[in-house]
Amino acid sequence: MSAAYVPDGAWLARTISTNLGLHKVSWYIQFNSAEKSRYEVAQWTRIGQHKLGHVFGLADLKNSINRARLMWWQGGQYQGLTLNEKYGLANIWGY
Repeated sequence: MSAAYVPDGAWLARTISTNLGLHKVSWYIQFNSAEKSRYEVAQWTRIGQHKLGHVFGLADLKNSINRARLMWWQGGQYQGLTLNEKYGLANIWGY
């Protein structure tokens, strides 16, 4: 499970999956509706995209050079998938 948290410890969104060997056989992204007033729609969209990245096998990035990337572990300046993220997905999924 992968979850996003706010400073007071409440979770915003989490990705839950079931694996069979190395393969995900089911997954879902759950949003905490009790926290919906904290962010605008665009921010929730970015959180959802980040969580979807986890579903596809991308890990959190924690080096500050990655602040503009989708998988930056905190809210950043994400503007869209970078070429490196696309390469990462291609490597994971074999296309």
